[in-house]
Amino acid sequence: MQVVLRQTFPHGRFHANPWRMFPFEDPHGEWPPSPWRLLRAILARSHQLEREYGVQCQPWRDSLVRAFCTSTFGWCLPSFSRRGPGLRQYQPATFEWDPPGRTKKVKGRSVNIPGERKYRSTLVRDNFWVVGSSATDSSSRIVWWILDGERWSEDDLDRLDACLDRMTYFGRAEAITEIQRVEKLPKDTHVNCVLEQNPSSDSVPVLVPTKEATLEQVQAVTDDPSVANSTVPPGARWLHAKRPIRPQVKLPRPTRRIKKPTHLVQFAIGARVSPPRESIVVLTQRFRGRVIREFLGGSWQQANAERREAARFLTGKEADGTPLQDPLHPHARFGILFNHETGKAARLLVWRHHPFTDDEQRAILNAAEQELPLSFVKAGTRDPWTVRLVPLDSQVSPPAGFGERTCRHWKTVTLYVPPRHAYDRKGRVRAGESPEEQLRLELARQGYDTSGLTIEMDDQAVKWTRIHRPRRHRDDPTNTERRAHHVLLAFDKPVRGPISLGHSSHFGLGLFVAVDGRITPSKR
Repeated sequence: MQVVLRQTFPHGRFHANPWRMFPFEDPHGEWPPSPWRLLRAILARSHQLEREYGVQCQPWRDSLVRAFCTSTFGWCLPSFSRRGPGLRQYQPATFEWDPPGRTKKVKGRSVNIPGERKYRSTLVRDNFWVVGSSATDSSSRIVWWILDGERWSEDDLDRLDACLDRMTYFGRAEAITEIQRVEKLPKDTHVNCVLEQNPSSDSVPVLVPTKEATLEQVQAVTDDPSVANSTVPPGARWLHAKRPIRPQVKLPRPTRRIKKPTHLVQFAIGARVSPPRESIVVLTQRFRGRVIREFLGGSWQQANAERREAARFLTGKEADGTPLQDPLHPHARFGILFNHETGKAARLLVWRHHPFTDDEQRAILNAAEQELPLSFVKAGTRDPWTVRLVPLDSQVSPPAGFGERTCRHWKTVTLYVPPRHAYDRKGRVRAGESPEEQLRLELARQGYDTSGLTIEMDDQAVKWTRIHRPRRHRDDPTNTERRAHHVLLAFDKPVRGPISLGHSSHFGLGLFVAVDGRITPSKR
């Protein structure tokens, strides 16, 4: 006769250790659950049944033990069961004086000073098995017991059902369980774990009752001399079982969310010490270098020609390293905006006239994950002054001049540096190379109508500022600082930005923002 038991663990864990196995040295864990443990749990519930009804259950316990011990055992274990990591915690042990009492001399007399009575603690390890998977399908977390025996009677089954109904935990008290007898196995359920006499390299020991086990042997307490002094409890034996192989799970590849094309990527600037305006080019050129390395997957020299060609609108260079021959300069520009109230750097901007692709946006965002150094330090040395870039999402409105809005008046937010030398060695303006003339020429090349353009330059605010020098020109004798100007542009008709002009305009200099109304140089 076949007896089928359906067991679940609502908490998803089975807490237990094999017989006489020290938890810290348990190599296997108890899985499958041992029939010896199940039989003792059933008998324990029979005593509860006896207390509830006030009847003597001793006569039928022998019959139940005999039917159980003469059966063979098999399991259908959840496929995705696995051993848990185990929990370690301190628990109270003995209640005693700590520290022990001591004697102290007080005015020539010995006085006993007691210590404090408290529990001493001990470190315990709680081993457990995770039963099944975290799938919503509850059938993947059921343990099926299959018992085959010829001595099961209807009375034995009724008594077995009564004991199983009263079973609330199995193993340690943390292993809350629900177990019941069912008529037969479900249609798609098959035995996947059976007991064998001989061990193998991939089997684990399982404690089962012998066929001749008596009731006294099965329900003996663990501190009984016959049990405490034996390696295997009387009435039990070790058999071996092979656990079912866990099926290999192919995790679904995470779907990469393609970023929408955008013309502008913004970052908030965070720093203990705000970067000064003189460090604009230092900050932007270092960030640009990181972006290019992220996109290429390494340095320019290590990248192949195909990848260099794909990066041409980030680098502004062809695959052979020559600059792009396009008067509109369509490659990416990097700039910094300053808060007009505090004067501190507020945002770092990356923009381009045609939108950034998904790969380009990811390179820009990945480049911002590490802090940017401000000063020049040796390789391998950490810069104490760094800048953290925090990405801003699309819900943050773009700065004035970077949206769809048009405007007639534009002013410099960073200094404008003429792309060519405007002055000769004696400080005189070179013919056709004045800052105003260079401004008009640049605007015309970028497609702006300069017929009614008015340019006002604040001659009182001329400053010297650091410019970007390409690597190929860094050994030239000329210095890295140029004369720079504050400029106000007034167009005849409203135009759309952003406007970025002059030397190092791809690195933050010569950035213009839209303003409402006309602002004269004296008010800037």
